Amino acid sequence: MRAPDHDIDGQDPDDIDVDNRGADDRGAKQSAADEDQLLEAGAERATVLTDGVVAIALTLLALDLKPDLPFSANSRQLAHFLHTHLTQYIAFALAFYLIAQYWMTHHRMMRTVRRATARMLVLTLVFLFGITLVPLTTYLNGNYGNPLANTLFAANIGFISVLLLLMSEEIHRNRLDDRVESADDRLRRRTRSVMALLISGLVAGMSWVVHSDANFCYLLFIVADVPADRLLRRRARRRRPRSA
Repeated sequence: MRAPDHDIDGQDPDDIDVDNRGADDRGAKQSAADEDQLLEAGAERATVLTDGVVAIALTLLALDLKPDLPFSANSRQLAHFLHTHLTQYIAFALAFYLIAQYWMTHHRMMRTVRRATARMLVLTLVFLFGITLVPLTTYLNGNYGNPLANTLFAANIGFISVLLLLMSEEIHRNRLDDRVESADDRLRRRTRSVMALLISGLVAGMSWVVHSDANFCYLLFIVADVPADRLLRRRARRRRPRSA
């Protein structure tokens, strides 16, 4: 009669295989748990990083606003300086408003996000790259005001709008947040992004026709939600049951 196979320690090889599989399962579960923690931490750190970069960008915008006048300048000289540099202050106010709008949109988008994917983190970094370019394109837009400067600023704004749209699509495609997006919310989000792109394109085109007034087209951002509101009202009317 053949004796059972044992290793040098006297342990059954089948028991060894079971122990190895158990150790592998525990290692896989631990790796998955560690990855979930990294993804959760990544979402939080991405939000903190965005807040810091936006704060720095807003600060850099104001650095070029310092009056280049001696402290002995009188009121007439100061008034003349402010008048001749009015376009710079308008460009500053416009850029501040747009960055603030994008930050608020990003804040609303990320407040329910609990984890992040690698693609989401890459999109966030590219989005922040666009934000850091705003002080430069604002300087060009405010100091030169030619069609190329206006177009570069508009392209910068359009670039940021595209990245926000891609980030929001990534969040909802992979269900990275705790909120279930309704069809109406999705329509509003996408319509707002399309409107931002259309406004940026309009400014870029108008810059080569009436470049001095093209920046006023950015005021359309104030009513950027109007098309979405009308589409939602039309959809709501279609959903209402028809009376007999």
